[in-house]
Amino acid sequence: MSRLKLIAAGVKSLFPVGPRYSMADQPVDVAYGYGVWLRHLAGLQKAGISGPFDRVAELGPGNSVAVGICALLSGATSYVGLDVLPHLSFSRATYVLDELLELFSRSASIPSGESYAGVYPPVVDYTFPEAAIEAFRGNRRDSMDESALRSAVLKLETGDSSSQMIRSICPWDQHSLPKGSVDLVLSQAVLQEIPPKSPENPLLAAFCATANFLRTGGIASHQIDLGFYGRGPWNIHWTWSDLEWRLIRGRRDNYVNREPLGTYLALAKQAGFEIVRVEVVNDPGVPISSLSPRFRGLPESERTARAAHLILRKR
Repeated sequence: MSRLKLIAAGVKSLFPVGPRYSMADQPVDVAYGYGVWLRHLAGLQKAGISGPFDRVAELGPGNSVAVGICALLSGATSYVGLDVLPHLSFSRATYVLDELLELFSRSASIPSGESYAGVYPPVVDYTFPEAAIEAFRGNRRDSMDESALRSAVLKLETGDSSSQMIRSICPWDQHSLPKGSVDLVLSQAVLQEIPPKSPENPLLAAFCATANFLRTGGIASHQIDLGFYGRGPWNIHWTWSDLEWRLIRGRRDNYVNREPLGTYLALAKQAGFEIVRVEVVNDPGVPISSLSPRFRGLPESERTARAAHLILRKR
């Protein structure tokens, strides 16, 4: 898509008409959710982090609770999905459960191949990460009550979020969960869509809210996509002026904020997190001479950071 078309679409979003964007009618990719969960667990194990993580929250689960069901099948006792737009396809919840039960029953490998080539965090070994699941469970060895899980999923399928085992909150805010009520918060390609505007700074607010939800010592695992959607090179959006970018982004939902890695690290620290591990996918992208002045001055470690997996601990 040309820059002029991008600007036209952004300007159009300033005068919204019709329903807001939703993923609810899109196909549910169960294997994607399964792979995302196992990749995060592998990343936690690589960082030397063990559970038990009984209570799990996810930011931006999208149109299924596949990650949440995976968490429960891995040993968690409760899961809550937090979203700002109604993306969840409630009617397919039991389908997702059945598919995941089958994948777990045969310890299926982490999905790979062309369809999942751009899914991060990166992994070296695609075999089922049994040791990572054991680390997640910690000293908890009681097995999941499948009938209770199915009952909770059936309740969710009707749009009833009253179950304490698996539920969805949309829209969510800093008051959606009690202080210290969560052991693990994770997100997959979500934070890059939250704008860091002043004076409200929603991105900082998201970090602060999740820090509040977490118990002391609780863990956040965030995979962030720093690239531009649908057009290469990945950092083409760093070549445009601030005015062009304001016009392109407009008021669109589910759109990148074009912030570099350093923004996320600084805000995480400001919210009270200790940075445990940062795993970066590097790609030089466009030549430095093509970048706008704001990005040309970035240190090379940030300028080439195409994606990053952040593991944080609440201080």
